[in-house]
Amino acid sequence: MLRSIVAAVVLLASLSVNAAEYFASDGMNFVRLTDKPCEDAAVMAKIPPGLQHLKWGAGSAIWEGKPYPLCYTIRPPYAVLQYADGDGGAVPLRDLKEAQPGI
Repeated sequence: MLRSIVAAVVLLASLSVNAAEYFASDGMNFVRLTDKPCEDAAVMAKIPPGLQHLKWGAGSAIWEGKPYPLCYTIRPPYAVLQYADGDGGAVPLRDLKEAQPGI
C-alpha cells in the first residue's frame, strides 16, 4: 500500500513538473493520461458531485478501435477513469508508462 501511495505521488509530481504523458495498453485498448486539467464538460457532468472536488486530469482512450475522451483522478493504487457516456474504469498505477514523444 505504501508503495502505491509513493508511486501516486511520484506520478502526480511527474505529471505537473515534466508535462509528461502516461499510457497503458493491453495490446488492443489504449489509455493516455496528460498533465492537463480536465475541461471536458460532458465528462465532468458524469462525475458524482461528491467527487468533483478532486483533481481531475484530461486523457483519452482507444477502446475497441474507437476514441473516447476521459477524465481521471489518482486514487492509489489506481488511476480512476470517467468517460462522457457515464462509463468508468480504473488502471493500476503500476501499469502506466511514461509516453515517449510521438507515441
